[in-house]
Amino acid sequence: MSIYFVQVFTALFGFVLFAALNNKDKSLKTIFLPSFFGIVIGILVFKIARYALIDDRVKMIVDCITLGFLLLSLLWIFFEFKPAKILTFFILGFGYGLNYSAVSALFPLFNGELLDTQSVISFFLMLFAMFLVFVSFFLISNLKSSLKPLNLKIFSLIVLACLIVDKLSAATLELMRAGFIRSHSDMLSIVAKGIYISTFLVYFYVFIALLLAVLNFASRPIAADKKSVGVIAFRFTKAIREKIATNVKFATSIVAVGLIFSLYYDLYASRPPEISEPILVEPKGDKFIFDVDMLKDNQLHRFAYITDEGKQVRFFLINRFEDRLSPVIVFDSCMICGDMGYVKKGKDIICISCNVRIFPPTVGKEGGCNPIPMPFTFDGKNIIVDYSTIVGGSNYFSKVVEKMVLDPVSRKKVSNLTSRSYLYYGHTYFFENNETQAKFETNPEIYVDTNGTLK
Repeated sequence: MSIYFVQVFTALFGFVLFAALNNKDKSLKTIFLPSFFGIVIGILVFKIARYALIDDRVKMIVDCITLGFLLLSLLWIFFEFKPAKILTFFILGFGYGLNYSAVSALFPLFNGELLDTQSVISFFLMLFAMFLVFVSFFLISNLKSSLKPLNLKIFSLIVLACLIVDKLSAATLELMRAGFIRSHSDMLSIVAKGIYISTFLVYFYVFIALLLAVLNFASRPIAADKKSVGVIAFRFTKAIREKIATNVKFATSIVAVGLIFSLYYDLYASRPPEISEPILVEPKGDKFIFDVDMLKDNQLHRFAYITDEGKQVRFFLINRFEDRLSPVIVFDSCMICGDMGYVKKGKDIICISCNVRIFPPTVGKEGGCNPIPMPFTFDGKNIIVDYSTIVGGSNYFSKVVEKMVLDPVSRKKVSNLTSRSYLYYGHTYFFENNETQAKFETNPEIYVDTNGTLK
């Protein structure tokens, strides 16, 4: 849920900070209203473009235009020309509003037929973030009033430089994808660095806002003594001090809330879930046998078998229906997303790679992001899987671990990672030295059966 707050704060706070620093006369008509209406129209335009399936093209064009007006806004840090300033901040608001809409489009709030509690909370978090961002415009406009003109220009230039780096990196990447700019390693490296830096810019903007609050608080007039300065001067000084303190308090609170949400999302909420450690199992003869009584808790039970080659083959068992026994066993991997695995949250099975939620009754079926099915038998008490089925699934997994196996000639334990190997009738055997391997290759039937059993 925190992502809906963070999307708003990350997409808009830097622009709002820059707009507030340029709000010289604190006029709503010059900066705030053009920016506000630009953001709203930008959000709506992207919705229309996405419906028309031209959203990528529109975003590329708007990002390039936004970059141009960011460069143009450099003039308005030093000069005051209101008509051009109004147009500039309208276009910038439009660009950042469209950018926010593009980012949030990947995480729709209401994408189901039912209105659940999580969607409602996420919606209010989004509105809360927008409210805080817009209020911060007025608070920062007050905070920067204590800065000297030169210092104010320096702050504006620093924030503008960050915005340009961010937008330049995004626009260049989009142009490269569209084929308008030729891709080469040096260019890709520079763009990648710019995009990487951009992910941390929100924290830099927070630092700037907090620094403005500190400087504004430090600029308070010294507390006056009523007897020495008189009642009127005393009250005037006290009012200024209280006004500054209140402004600093609210500005710091807003920035702190944004910082807390951003840190929570980056350090915790955005991290993909981790799969539980699988229980290592060995076959009984040529079969893997699992008692389904374990599934009465309606949880996901993960297992793994380490092949002789060291491949860790993961699979799990679940009960597909909570009200009756319907066990299934599948590989813990996806034909589309790979072997990152699955977790069970609530009643859903979730693919860690793409976050797709899978309805448990569909587990065991082919297609989509379902875990890869495997053949098995169920005798009413146990699920039984052939050894060849599990080993055959090793190609779905990439993790290789060390396993101590027997040299079929010397019968000494050797490591699968450091020993020489030889494939015979679909089974890989490992040897402690060249001599034992040579003996095996000459007459393998002396040492093993074709089914892999040692003699």
